[in-house]
Amino acid sequence: MTTQTDDKQTKQESLWQFVPEHDYKTPLPPMADRVKGGFAGLWQKLKPAKQKPINPLAENDVLETLPDRFKQCVAPPPDWRPAALILEKTLVNRNNGSQRKPLIIVGPPHNNHGAMLNHLAELRGWRVIAPPTTRQILGQDESWLQTLINDTSPWILPNLGKCYLRHYRGLTLLRKFFIQIQQPHDQPPIIGCDSWSWAYFQRVMPELLPAAITLQAFDAPHLERWLLELAEGQSKKRPLRFLQSDNGDEVLPSPSNIKENDKKAPPTSQFIKSLAAYSRGIPGIAWSIWSSALHSLPDTDANTSVKASATGQNCQNTIWVLPWEQIKLFSFSVDLTTPQLLLAHNLLLHDGLDFEQLTDVLPFNATECGQALSALTNIGLIEQQSNQWRVSAAAYPAIRQLLKNQGYLIDGF
Repeated sequence: MTTQTDDKQTKQESLWQFVPEHDYKTPLPPMADRVKGGFAGLWQKLKPAKQKPINPLAENDVLETLPDRFKQCVAPPPDWRPAALILEKTLVNRNNGSQRKPLIIVGPPHNNHGAMLNHLAELRGWRVIAPPTTRQILGQDESWLQTLINDTSPWILPNLGKCYLRHYRGLTLLRKFFIQIQQPHDQPPIIGCDSWSWAYFQRVMPELLPAAITLQAFDAPHLERWLLELAEGQSKKRPLRFLQSDNGDEVLPSPSNIKENDKKAPPTSQFIKSLAAYSRGIPGIAWSIWSSALHSLPDTDANTSVKASATGQNCQNTIWVLPWEQIKLFSFSVDLTTPQLLLAHNLLLHDGLDFEQLTDVLPFNATECGQALSALTNIGLIEQQSNQWRVSAAAYPAIRQLLKNQGYLIDGF
């Protein structure tokens, strides 16, 4: 049992890797040396060369999207606790050395660094610090800072991006926060920060920022392993098969092709390589696209098989994955206006904002703000979650590239 536990820990450590922010590397697209042109053209050129594959489906077979209740079996929402466990070990090793300074955990949108840090707080029994309110930020109310001084117990702040506003009165409190955390601590605080907020802080207050680490992006082999782990869940006996719907090729290796002692692993599929590159190696974005690509045959026993596989029964089940060129990636049907671009940019800089906060940071009135929100919601670029507007996972790669092309400040991830 101990050996199995150690093996599992070793596999998790090789999957979840925390590195200095300057060592972060995004996956390269397949055949990157042949890719030229704009963002839309790039992903068109990622498509495999067209051949005449043998269709593995019958002529009258029509695939349907895998129902949500069955996606819970084969592509459940990610569990960030394994990453938190590895982060805990990383921090233990760090604190055993001479570094006793506050540590920032930086992550791009949809990599869920906040969830990891909440799990870490549970592991350590540390208090979780809520961000100041909008009124406290704009009013430069230091009572929020005072709570950090009065209570000397160790703490974790999951989302530093919620502690400021891009406003002429919106940075004073944060500057004082950075000065305060430089004071000696028996247990250095741990702070999570979105990569876009971090890029802004690096621009306006670089002299105040402590060291930062980040979760390394998933390249294609790591992404493949992670998606397999999600599919396997608690049971290692699920005989799920993920086959590409146009040619029957394996998108993820089946258990029969994975041998414990085989040093030569099956080659990673073209689909997974493209998915890793398009998602920039960000787990949450890759999972969102992957989940939408899963299909099944209607009016068969496939749904029964999926349900049976969820209980660990010995059954065979095929999940059909659309080929990469059939994935409906986000694209802009019309050019975005300046107010729409500014709105999307500010949502990224703050890791989401509510309507009142948007009117505080944007240089136009509430009516124009509402119009821009409606337009971006209608095209699927943004979505509302818990009263906060955020750029959707599906749209993030495209809007990041557009903002970069337009000369806006972007993150380094």
